[in-house]
Amino acid sequence: MSHIGNNIRKVRMVRKMSQAEFAKLFHLARPSVGAWEEGRSEPKTDTLIAIAKYLQISIDALVTRELTVDDLFSLRSFKEKMDRVHGHGNEKLKKTASYPIKYVPSAKYFEYIVNFDKADFIDQLEEINVPLIKIPTCRAFELTGSEMEFNQQGLHHGDIIVGKPVTSDKITPGRIYIIVTEQTLLIRRLDQAEKNKLIFTSDDPNYESITIDEPEILERWEAMVAISACLNPPTRLEERVLLLEKKIDKLNGC
Repeated sequence: MSHIGNNIRKVRMVRKMSQAEFAKLFHLARPSVGAWEEGRSEPKTDTLIAIAKYLQISIDALVTRELTVDDLFSLRSFKEKMDRVHGHGNEKLKKTASYPIKYVPSAKYFEYIVNFDKADFIDQLEEINVPLIKIPTCRAFELTGSEMEFNQQGLHHGDIIVGKPVTSDKITPGRIYIIVTEQTLLIRRLDQAEKNKLIFTSDDPNYESITIDEPEILERWEAMVAISACLNPPTRLEERVLLLEKKIDKLNGC
C-alpha cells in the first residue's frame, strides 16, 4: 500500500501550504494533489523524484511508510533552517538573498536553442540558487568540452556558468560570454568586436577562433560566476613562490 497521498497531506499541513501552493511547486494543477491525497491516483515517477528531493527525504520513506511525528518535525526544522538561510523574516538577510536561476544542462542545448523564447519551456527548466546573485534575469549553463581550460587552469568540462543578459553595445573584449545562435550555444571569450562581427577565442590556444555575425545572435549572456567541482592546481608561478617560501623557512630554521 502506498502512503504517498497521506504523507503529502501531512507535509502540507506542517508547512501550512494549500493544495494549490504545493501543486505550483511542481508545475501541476491543484486537482492532481487532491487526487493523490484521496488515493484516486499517484504522482508520476519524475514528479515523485522531484517531491522527495524537495522534501529532502528518500522516495522509499515517502511511498512505503507513513511519516512519523519525528519525520514531520525534522521537515519543519529543515524548512525553518532554510528560511533563515534565505532571509525569510529577517530584513537584513533579505538584502543578500539570491533568486532561483534557470539552469540549462548541455543535454538540453538543442531544445534551448529551439525554445529559448518560449515561456513554457523556460518555466520547466531546473533551478539552482547561487549565493549573493541577486539578478533575477540570470541564467546558468553547463559548460561542455575543454576549450576553456589550459594547463589545468580555467573553466572545466561540466562547470556551471552563470550569466547575466547583455545587449550588443555592452559587450567587452576579454570577457567570457554565453552566445546562442540558431546553430549553436557556445561559451567563449570575446577577442574582438568588428562592426557586425564578433570573434571568440578559447583559452586553450590549440582551438581555432570562431567568428559570428552579430545579426545571427539570438541571446548573449555575460559570464559572472563559475561553479566547479574541480580545484585548479597552482600555476607555475605559484609553485615557484611556494618553493621559495619553503627554502626561506628552512634557512630560518622553521
